[in-house]
Amino acid sequence: MKYFTSDWHLGHKDILYADERPFQSLFDMKQIISQNINNCVSEYDILYVIGDVAYRTNNQKEMIAEFLNTLNVGRKILIMGNHDQMTFDDYIDCGFESVHSSLEVTEENVSYILRHDPSAAGCFRSLNWICGHVHRSYIKCNNVVNVGCCAWNYKPVSMTEINNTIRNGEMLINV
Repeated sequence: MKYFTSDWHLGHKDILYADERPFQSLFDMKQIISQNINNCVSEYDILYVIGDVAYRTNNQKEMIAEFLNTLNVGRKILIMGNHDQMTFDDYIDCGFESVHSSLEVTEENVSYILRHDPSAAGCFRSLNWICGHVHRSYIKCNNVVNVGCCAWNYKPVSMTEINNTIRNGEMLINV
């Protein structure tokens, strides 16, 4: 099964307030995100992280590697976000199988473009998009499904949930 998530912002203290995240500390946030991933994603699944793994910190590489080691996920693939500033090789060293600026995936005869920033989706409305970047602004807007962790209660989103959200046809705004 394929799962999707984004915008963990590990090490970004201000994100707790900016997103009104319900955690007492960054440690609590990491623990809950890790538990939620491990509760539904298995070693046989693929987890696509659609950007903003961590915020720029001095020990970013070590922090990301340590966090990824807590996950029971078989395959982890990163789509770079605007806060992902290390080299592709650094992210591979941390535990990602591959790193991309964007990627296309197909499931149940439906194709999706994976990209952190959804702004390009407006130019290509005939395509389906899985994005992050907008945190909890919306779950679905037109042809875009946002997999920001704070929009989905800090849990990864399955491909089945994404397909159902696209087929539903409603715009789901989380204001």
